[in-house]
Parts: sequence; C-alpha cells; structure tokens
Amino acid sequence: MTEYLARDLGRTLFKEYLDPVLAERRLAGTGRVYRRIEDDGDALIVEFQRSTSSTRNAYAFFVNVAVVPQPWLLWMRSDSTSADAEPPDVAEGLISTRLAKPNSLWTLPREEMLHILMSGRVPAGIDSGDHDRWWIDSPQAVAEKGSTLRNLLAEKIAEFTPLLDRDVLRERLRSGAPLPGSCPRDAALAVVLADEGPSAELDDVLSRLDDPQSSFVDWVRRYAARAERR
Repeated sequence: MTEYLARDLGRTLFKEYLDPVLAERRLAGTGRVYRRIEDDGDALIVEFQRSTSSTRNAYAFFVNVAVVPQPWLLWMRSDSTSADAEPPDVAEGLISTRLAKPNSLWTLPREEMLHILMSGRVPAGIDSGDHDRWWIDSPQAVAEKGSTLRNLLAEKIAEFTPLLDRDVLRERLRSGAPLPGSCPRDAALAVVLADEGPSAELDDVLSRLDDPQSSFVDWVRRYAARAERR
C-alpha cells in the first residue's frame, strides 16, 4: 500500500488548487493565512486551520473566512499599538464563517436532515461526518476535494469582498440584508458609524444594545469623538 505524507499532499493541494484562486483575488499568504488589506486597513482573511486530527499521512483542516474592518480591529485590541504592528487575525473578524462541505448531512434543510437521522440510513453521497472539517489522505482526495474547495472558496470570497467597501457594509447592516457569515449586527453598525463621528443614528443604535453602559459603548463614544476631530 502506497504511503503518502500529509505535508506533500497539502503542498499539492495549495499549489494546484488553492493558491491560484487566492492570488487571483489579491489575497497574499503567510503560512496558511491569506489576507487582502485595503488602503483604509479593512481586511479580508482566509485561514486554513490545521485540525488536531491530522496525522503523518492525512492533512485535516478547517477553512475560516472573515472580514475585519479597521475600527473593529481597534476595538478588539483596545487601541493597542499591536493594531498597527500585527496583521489582523481571522479570530478578530466582524463577519466570519467556516466553509462547509456541500454534501454534508448537517447543511441539508432541517426537515430533510431530521428525516435521514430518524431513518437511520444515510444516502450514498451524503457525508455524515464533521460538516466543516476537510480530510486529505491521498492524491485522489487532493483532486476531488481540491476542485470542490477551489469553487467554494471562489464563491465565498465573492460574497465577502463587497464588504470591504465601507459604504456597502454600512448599508447591509442598516437594512438587515443577509450577510455571508455570523455577525453582531448592532455592535457592527455602531463601530462603522462611529468611524464617521457622533450622530443621532449612532445614539439610536447604541441604545438598542443589551447594556448601554458597557465598556463597548463607552469605547464607541470615545472613538466617535476622536473620529470627529480627524
């Protein structure tokens, strides 16, 4: 039986399938973290997070995608000087998601998923394992999952990229329009508005937060005051 090393499979996966699609969309990589940082500091990040279930012969990983607006990064780091010294991390994302397998049982419509679970029979072609952990253990897996990942990644980046435009992001948050990942909407809108200075709309958004006396609200008001003086 031929033995494949995880590091070699990973290198092939990135070289042949993932690096090209990331480069085309202006994401540059350091390690397995790829970033596109705009002139205003807003960032789009794609991270390939190695899973602890990886072995010598299998590369297991998760794909995390996030948008990190510069004002949100400042809040996450409490205005630390590291906000400028260190590039943003995917864990600091304002809007974030993890790529799921298209054939995962857990991403099916709820009624269909429950029907399968109650029947005890998983149809052929449906993956009932971890819905967002990718597993590469052979050249065949590289080819099959590489093609799927390349397409999914291109689609997800296309969903996230418009949010690097602060005007687009603000209007999406205001209108309640769908977003490509999880997001604390009111807090997000507050930070985006604060970057433009104090306003009645900002006051209204802050009043809707669970704790209008929180350290977050205090930070937003101070940040808005500084923005007004810029």
